[in-house]
Amino acid sequence: MAEILSLMQEVQQVVRRCPEPTLVAAYVRAARQFCRETRWLRRNLEITTEQGVDQYDLALTSGDDAQLEVIGVRAAICQSLSTPEKTWPMNPGDPTMWNPAIQQGYPIEFAYIPEGTVSVWNVPDEPYLMTYTVVCQPKLEYSGYPMSYLPDDLVRKWDRVFSAGALQYLLTLPAQPWSNPVLAAQMYAPQFRAGINDARNDEQRAYNGGTAMTRIRRLF
Repeated sequence: MAEILSLMQEVQQVVRRCPEPTLVAAYVRAARQFCRETRWLRRNLEITTEQGVDQYDLALTSGDDAQLEVIGVRAAICQSLSTPEKTWPMNPGDPTMWNPAIQQGYPIEFAYIPEGTVSVWNVPDEPYLMTYTVVCQPKLEYSGYPMSYLPDDLVRKWDRVFSAGALQYLLTLPAQPWSNPVLAAQMYAPQFRAGINDARNDEQRAYNGGTAMTRIRRLF
């Protein structure tokens, strides 16, 4: 995990005298918006089903991932625990089309239920191991305190994008010594939007082939 304040030197130079909690909150705000719009940040989550239970919580609880919350499901694989060599992909489905009269069986479809729950069909007739590729974003708070760290894999590539998003927000705050909505609109909003577009393209290519960075019109 990367400490947020250690990533904000450039931001602090632009918005001098901005309190540290406000800086950190702006950076987390940008990271959460980035994750929601790009679906770039993923983790794998294993869930063991119970017979007759068709809904399960999607909660990351191990290590640093406990500071993330699930906002979507990208893919799922199911494995029979009675016959471990049998695995199959699960397809996204529409719960309104599932027939509750059908007897229990092996799960073949899943549906994400906002926020943080997944429903499966068929209703499991025995325990199965389901491995979900889930889409995540940083939590606003962890253990009752505002977030002060972000995942390394997220900031390693996109820290400058988060800085642009934080500055876009901070410079539009009214009646502050650093307020400059014109600079926010002309410089940092385009940078933030371009970074989001780059990450969305990266995610759609399954992270292969590198990232073709969007060119930003220079103002100076």
